[in-house]
Amino acid sequence: MADSLNSGNGAFRVNDSGVILTPSVGAASFSSEAIPSAGGLERRSGGGIGVKAKAVTGDMLGTSAGRPLLYSLSTTTGGGGALSLENTSGGDLWIMSADLAITTAASGGVTLDIGIGASGSTSYDTLLDGVAASATGGKNAYDDKGTNGKVPRKWPSGQFVTATWSGSPGSPVAKLRLVAADLTSDIST
Repeated sequence: MADSLNSGNGAFRVNDSGVILTPSVGAASFSSEAIPSAGGLERRSGGGIGVKAKAVTGDMLGTSAGRPLLYSLSTTTGGGGALSLENTSGGDLWIMSADLAITTAASGGVTLDIGIGASGSTSYDTLLDGVAASATGGKNAYDDKGTNGKVPRKWPSGQFVTATWSGSPGSPVAKLRLVAADLTSDIST
């Protein structure tokens, strides 16, 4: 059972499962071999590791890994009445998740359709289809998608995400969280 690795200036100890046993690791313990040259990390003067210039930035993660978008839904009825959101990014996006939080329930047996389509005033149900809005709680496009809903879904440039109540909702309070990603970008450039 080997539980140490001699680093030349002391013992860096790990157990057979790879759990680090050494209470702390100083900057001198990081050799240049431990920092891959193409990995976006670099050794800093005085020890330690930092992120290289031109490494992955928050902006890159926001477009390539997904940026959360949060919207309060209106009580307006009709196609796209609760929400009408156009993709004005100039490129196609992908909706990676669609999550609905209902903090005040809608009246009666009102349902909600959320989807993607060419018109901002039409009801679509390609993300969430017929979600019961008469109870509080969280809904998502994985577990509560209905017949036609699913993610991921392509959101073409110039098209809309709409949310539509099936009838008069009363005074519900609901928020929709979308994670939209630009999967056409190359974050390595």
